[in-house]
Amino acid sequence: MFSPNNILRHSCCLMITLALFYSTVLYAKNDLKLVVHPDEISKRLAEVASHIDKDYEDEALTLVMVMKASIVVTSDLMRTLKAPVTLEYIQSITHQSDGTRAKSITLEGIERLDLKGKNVLVIDDACSTGQTFSLIIRQLKKKQPKSLKTFATILFVKNGKRENFFQPDYYLFKLEDRYLVGYGTDHKQRYRNLPGIYELKDYD
Repeated sequence: MFSPNNILRHSCCLMITLALFYSTVLYAKNDLKLVVHPDEISKRLAEVASHIDKDYEDEALTLVMVMKASIVVTSDLMRTLKAPVTLEYIQSITHQSDGTRAKSITLEGIERLDLKGKNVLVIDDACSTGQTFSLIIRQLKKKQPKSLKTFATILFVKNGKRENFFQPDYYLFKLEDRYLVGYGTDHKQRYRNLPGIYELKDYD
């Protein structure tokens, strides 16, 4: 016989499985192609978290989340790390509300951060040219952290190669440069809630 706890656990697993299945089917009808399955993300995140723990040897770590796109990966990463962590956030505005790219990058929230003498890990959803990361790093160095490293969910490459752009210290996946959504990344504020990473085939 199943105990109440076992029944509850199996029910939760079934619900999660069904949710992943139906979300894949649902969004497949909206010109979305699955690129990275949620299970792959969990596996890779555990691997990278293990490397980060070794690099910091249980020292305290301050995660600086770049809103809004990195909210999902930051939440998962901080629950996977063994090192003691604190959480801060800043906002990077690279696109306008209609989805078009802004003429310049606007950073908000850096002025209120107290990072002096702290190990800092900046987390963003993606790194293409690295322009946003480079700007953030320049600003955060003024805060005199003990160390300053970067983490990206996706490191974009072209033809399987990485150009001579900014290279984050940690990343989950190297993927061909295309329009991706899900796992925090949006298109006009939509699709952030998708558990996997998808290519958006048709968008305006």
